Amino acid sequence: MTEPRMPESSRNLPRGQGYPPPSGTPPHRQDAYPGNNYAPPPGYPGPNPQQPYQAPPGMYPVRPAKPASGKAIAALVIGGVCVFFWPVAILAGPVGFWFGMRGMKESKQPNGRFSGWGLGLAGAIMSAVMFVMCVGIGIMFVGLFAFAGSEMKHERARQQEARAQDRKADNAQIDLYMIEERLYRYYIDNNRSLSPGGPVVKDGEHDGLYPDDHPKVEGELKLTDLVRDQDLHGKMVEYSLQLKGDKRAIIKARVSGTELTVDYNMTRDTRIKNSSD
Repeated sequence: MTEPRMPESSRNLPRGQGYPPPSGTPPHRQDAYPGNNYAPPPGYPGPNPQQPYQAPPGMYPVRPAKPASGKAIAALVIGGVCVFFWPVAILAGPVGFWFGMRGMKESKQPNGRFSGWGLGLAGAIMSAVMFVMCVGIGIMFVGLFAFAGSEMKHERARQQEARAQDRKADNAQIDLYMIEERLYRYYIDNNRSLSPGGPVVKDGEHDGLYPDDHPKVEGELKLTDLVRDQDLHGKMVEYSLQLKGDKRAIIKARVSGTELTVDYNMTRDTRIKNSSD
């Protein structure tokens, strides 16, 4: 059988650059690749196991993801706790802020080993905001308690003053009746008259008539002829005596504004009147 003849133009071509092998022939011969190693086409360098892999031009190598900073995660957790349980922010807030700043610093370094700058920022902001809010609420409560305490103190002072005024009014009324008792004694011992010449009754020691040699009132009857300072709950200057003839008089207490009207015309008639009446 005659072998097909190749064209003259392809006889001088290097091996592998002529016509494709006839149909049915394997595309690669085992004896062309000793050791089952791949033979690269002409013009392409073969693989070198001693050189590391290099990415093709125009492509960037894929870097492994950095782990998140533990401080940044701790700051985020503490900030969340402060949000949901705000009273603890007074203590945990500064701690969370410190962890957040440290986590941001670790993750912001160009060649650092950690990531999580945003986590640290969020934790620091939440911790700081809740700490400031907690401090503000605390100051507000302290101010409210101080205001309430001041109001209670003033209210107690007002109540004490009101009770003191009530006591003064009661004491003034007692003093007015005691002055009236001395006035009535003078009236009896002066022949039922409030005119001058009667005995000085301010000693208050005699229940009956005074002897003839007892000191007499010279001139118009005065309050000092009837009582002394130690006989009164208040002071002498707080009271006044006004005579309305020889059988009538008005005794006033300046502090409480209370006055006692006395009329001895027929009977011993006494009427007390307060300034509020």
